[in-house]
Amino acid sequence: MKKWLVIAIGLVVILALSGALGYTLSRGGQAIAAWFWYSPTIAVEGGQTTDDWFLYSPTIAVEVGDSFLLSLKSNPTTGYAWQVQFDDELLELVDTKFEPSSDAIGAGGVESFEFQALKEGDSEVTMVYERSWEEGYIEKVIFNVHITEAEN
Repeated sequence: MKKWLVIAIGLVVILALSGALGYTLSRGGQAIAAWFWYSPTIAVEGGQTTDDWFLYSPTIAVEVGDSFLLSLKSNPTTGYAWQVQFDDELLELVDTKFEPSSDAIGAGGVESFEFQALKEGDSEVTMVYERSWEEGYIEKVIFNVHITEAEN
């Protein structure tokens, strides 16, 4: 009987610690570690990507003039929004849109950001999910962008 009690307590402790670790990582830990927990929320369309979520940040390879779309889960009704930082000499934010997952009031959904490559170079797109009136953030994702000249 005691053996099962020890096993049950051990499992509860492990689950509690793994939940705390996930929370710590998502509250400002390393972006790569946060991707381990949040990778299903991210979609990339356009360009070539390498996205070994466990070891590397995703790299998006595009040519000058090409565009790509980053889509992440979002729920603006909670006050949280994705804040985007990028080098505006290399990239242009062409469009943003939010598509709710249902017609229900307060429904979450997917927020998409369309970028266009302006000139050759390497850059990062940093996306932080936060409330503007609070310190800290829930999630931070960094995408590496490699832009090459268009082949004729």
